[in-house]
Amino acid sequence: FRRTLAAGDVVFSCGGIGNTPDDHTRQAAALALGVGLEIHPGGVEEAKVRFGDDMTPQRLQLVTFPAGARIIPNPFNRIPGFALQEHYFVPGFPQMAHPMIEWVLDTYYRDQFRPVDAKVEKAFYLTGPAAYESALLDLMERIVADYPTLRLFSLPSIVGNERRHLELGVEGEP
Repeated sequence: FRRTLAAGDVVFSCGGIGNTPDDHTRQAAALALGVGLEIHPGGVEEAKVRFGDDMTPQRLQLVTFPAGARIIPNPFNRIPGFALQEHYFVPGFPQMAHPMIEWVLDTYYRDQFRPVDAKVEKAFYLTGPAAYESALLDLMERIVADYPTLRLFSLPSIVGNERRHLELGVEGEP
């Protein structure tokens, strides 16, 4: 953590943030930054949604994070993860980690993702005497003229001197 925090790397750490004796991630992150651990007020509010006013010392350990941490909401059970710089700490359970990591990406990195192009590709494998580009030239020209936004492709397959098939397809908006 010292190296990646100093380098400004983006890191996702999954697991080890609970309150059992084998969980040391919170302590390791605090040590790497040279800060102490403290109960996070926002974390307490989130945990209260789950536990009500029954906030035992053991439950408070679940929201004890390195000083200066930001919380990462946990829609699964309301026990948050935490963030330090560009390091994001979430539980190891996939059903919790997945929506929390998705929240981090949507909240902090949305501008770094390009929208997925809604393109569809369909192709036919043609065999036999009609499987020649020259035999389908009129059809291909009509497709290009009638659907100018589509990308047409034609890929013949030849093994040795023998033509095997022709892949004829289009790619474009659904």
